[in-house]
Amino acid sequence: MGIKQNHIDTFSQLLTKDQLPAPPLWDSDVTDSTVPPFSDKLMMYLTGFLFGTAIAYYGAGLGATMRTDLTLNYEHFILEDLKFAEDWTDVMVKNQWLEQPPKAADKRKLSES
Repeated sequence: MGIKQNHIDTFSQLLTKDQLPAPPLWDSDVTDSTVPPFSDKLMMYLTGFLFGTAIAYYGAGLGATMRTDLTLNYEHFILEDLKFAEDWTDVMVKNQWLEQPPKAADKRKLSES
């Protein structure tokens, strides 16, 4: 099961348990085509953008909710998405679709010079 499918299932179950309607899924929009309509670079960029947006929304939800059962889910999902974002960055850099982000200087190495 994919990361986001797990998130959808978890929140849908919480809504159903509280007798609230879960939003419909867009699974019906998936085709059986094997020809990609967009480039790998564009799809990777959009995937990273959407995961970043999800992290921001989970953070907003975490700050606004008063339900402790939701805070645990938000925290867990933020950590999952951050791990994915790290892997996403590695793939983007490897394919030269994204520059290596700046890193902190290695102070031990600098002090040896």
